[in-house]
Amino acid sequence: RPSYNNHLQNDLLKSHCVDQGPVPGNIPILHGYGEIIIGGIASHNYNSDRCLVDPGSGSSPTLQDCPLAKTNELHMHWDFKQELAIINKATNRCLEIAQGANFYYKLIIQQCSGQSWRIEHHKFLVQSLT
Repeated sequence: RPSYNNHLQNDLLKSHCVDQGPVPGNIPILHGYGEIIIGGIASHNYNSDRCLVDPGSGSSPTLQDCPLAKTNELHMHWDFKQELAIINKATNRCLEIAQGANFYYKLIIQQCSGQSWRIEHHKFLVQSLT
């Protein structure tokens, strides 16, 4: 049966996409392509929806429970257009990537430097292993 997957990619590092990172945890990460996934990919009732938040200071974006982020008036609203920057509507800072320790890239929030993002839509076939 066909399944669909969307990837959020930065123009500077097209071999990686944004991932929620380790769970439990609330720090999104960049993840390389080429992994093999076995089993279905789906949202479950026990997984709460999490929203990308600009904490307002510092450079690390976080993922927060969406209803809680709304109640606490966290900076969770973003302006995104294909092939343009992802800009937080409250802080005017951008979600971007930067090279960190050991030459690994990481997600950061900073003054916009002109990086752009796109959502890639992929269709693939899921086959039963039984």
